[in-house]
Amino acid sequence: GRPRLSDEEKKQRAEEKAKAKAQREAAKEQAKQQKAEEKAQAKAQKEAAKRQSLIDEITALNSEVSTAMDLSTMPEDVAELKSMLTDLKKQKKADDKAAAAAAAKATKDAEQLKAKQEREAAAAAKRAPVLAEYTSLATEAGVTVTEAPEKIGDLRKGIAEFKRTIREAKKAAKTQEKEAA
Repeated sequence: GRPRLSDEEKKQRAEEKAKAKAQREAAKEQAKQQKAEEKAQAKAQKEAAKRQSLIDEITALNSEVSTAMDLSTMPEDVAELKSMLTDLKKQKKADDKAAAAAAAKATKDAEQLKAKQEREAAAAAKRAPVLAEYTSLATEAGVTVTEAPEKIGDLRKGIAEFKRTIREAKKAAKTQEKEAA
């Protein structure tokens, strides 16, 4: 078989084995540490990217809201950034709601003004012929009109009075003709 090893050789081989084992374990530990460092670095990069995207979103939203936040100091914590972003989103939503309400109010006011103008135009169109009849009857009755009533009902009462006056004047003229004849 194999030649017998002396104690010295056995000791030397054991030391070599122990050295090789120590080197393997050291390499294994080093690889483990390197992997952990890479993992931590990747996590930090991911966190930084997430933080930067939140900061970008906050900056964009901040320019859209009515009362802007002070962005000179951004918190380091991502959770604080998220809460800041949530607050900005709520504020933007409130601003949008207020703008929509203002636009709706402006539209409603414009519609009401248009409707009022249409009503006034319709009333003026209705009043015009009655006013013309009123003035012509006043002229026929020999009455000088300085100010005509605003309401159509009052104009019609005036027209009835003028007609009555004209009738009475014609009756009186006929009576005078009969008497003269």
